[in-house]
Amino acid sequence: MVEHLYGEMFPVVSISVAFAILTIAIGIREADPILYGLGAFGAVWSVGRVASMLAYRHYYQPRNAAQWEKGYAVGSVGFSACLSLTVAYTFLYSEPESQILSSGLLFAYGGGMVARISLVPWICTLNLTILAVVPGIALLVTPDYYTKFLLILLLLMYGGGLMTVGILYKAVEGFADSQRRLNLMANTDSLTGVLNRTAMNQHIAECVALQADDELIAVHFIDLDRFGEVNEAHGHIVGDEVLRMVADRLRLMKAPTDFVARYGGDEFIVIQSHIRDRKDAQALGQTIVQVLCEPYQIEDVTIDIGARDGIAVAGRKVADLNALLAACGRALQAARTGPGHVAMVEVGAPDVSQPASGDAARAAV
Repeated sequence: MVEHLYGEMFPVVSISVAFAILTIAIGIREADPILYGLGAFGAVWSVGRVASMLAYRHYYQPRNAAQWEKGYAVGSVGFSACLSLTVAYTFLYSEPESQILSSGLLFAYGGGMVARISLVPWICTLNLTILAVVPGIALLVTPDYYTKFLLILLLLMYGGGLMTVGILYKAVEGFADSQRRLNLMANTDSLTGVLNRTAMNQHIAECVALQADDELIAVHFIDLDRFGEVNEAHGHIVGDEVLRMVADRLRLMKAPTDFVARYGGDEFIVIQSHIRDRKDAQALGQTIVQVLCEPYQIEDVTIDIGARDGIAVAGRKVADLNALLAACGRALQAARTGPGHVAMVEVGAPDVSQPASGDAARAAV
């Protein structure tokens, strides 16, 4: 939505230029310094709006989307207030020709506002209200009867604009909802409901991009032990249910900023982001293995399986996708061949840490 607001600069520039020309033309015709002042304020405000749109292209971050949306709202509302005050002033003190010119620009701006930012209805509604209320009050207090027809047109614009905003927003929301469902189907493992391998690659890249320089990212590569025996002894229906239960347990263990993916077969990935110490990855690895090794009760069948976790930890500067997955493979191999269940690799370090010993999975440091 924010990208839509700031995406096109031409409408902002064009309406600003039109407003400047209008106020200069009416100001010369009426010889009124107040109109010159309103025009100058609108011009300065428009320069600020253009500057904010240029700043958006260089400094926008997804985590600051709400602030950028509010900034756009302030810019558009300020311009709407300036335009509506100008129109109201012409209704009160200017000739009919000037009133027609100013009201024409107001209707054009209102229509463009509905067409452009109906996707953010609260901003659009606020602007339409300002455009209608201020000139509407001026029209109510004018003694000329013909101005009442303009008031009717203004009210029609306001009511029709609000209805159009609602219709367009519902239509776009319906389309967006369909897109979300399609994306969910394309990015989700159909059996377990966690991310699939394709979506996992994208999420790892996004996590790396959002990491601070002093933060670490940990990739946990989890492999289930004796899962093939479950399929052989109880069938694939029970095996599929075990995989779903594994995914549910992993979802409950992860932090809100982490995510879970199924890499394939009985292999899962947990991405742990924004951590400050490798011990955080070690602790989660221990918890993952301990929880996944607990029995699975499916109707009257109790399933016992094991799990191993190979962890790759890296900072932002070295955390590229291929290096992380390769390091996970080395760590998982160490966890499989050693006496423990968890092993960790620090990407950029010379060698794999040795797996922990003992029945309780303890990660090597």
